Amino acid sequence: MNPTFVLTALLLALSPITIALAQGDPAAVARRYVGAVNSGNVVAIVDLFTEDATVAHGRVCTPPCVRDPAAVRRQYEQDVANGVKLTIIDTSVSGNTVALRMELFATAMHAAGVERIIGTDTIEVRGDKITSLRFAPDLNDPQTAKFREWTRMQTQPPRQ
Repeated sequence: MNPTFVLTALLLALSPITIALAQGDPAAVARRYVGAVNSGNVVAIVDLFTEDATVAHGRVCTPPCVRDPAAVRRQYEQDVANGVKLTIIDTSVSGNTVALRMELFATAMHAAGVERIIGTDTIEVRGDKITSLRFAPDLNDPQTAKFREWTRMQTQPPRQ
């Protein structure tokens, strides 16, 4: 029997099991989110959120976007245009909530003189969808603090 056929048949047989496990696993949903962001696939990113999701991160969703899928889409279009990439440092799960401590890289950070920032995405999940995502920067990290100050200065007129 052809080994490729056997492997393909085995993978197809296990696919429903893998999907079912991922639907009940908040960490798997969070990993799919990171994968979608890193691939730059805005449709896949937005599809991970419920229609009534709350998103608090970035310029578009600060203050938080609540029940506004169009704003969530704009936020991730901006992230993809800025070349945002995420690297997970640590993951913790409590019930349906996942905390991802991560490094975030983006081309816009270079203007601030930093390579990356560090922060935590707190993601709440219902089934296989994200109901809430909140980013909290780690201001104890020097690069993150520098970037935060730089962005604050970009949005406010200079002090007199």
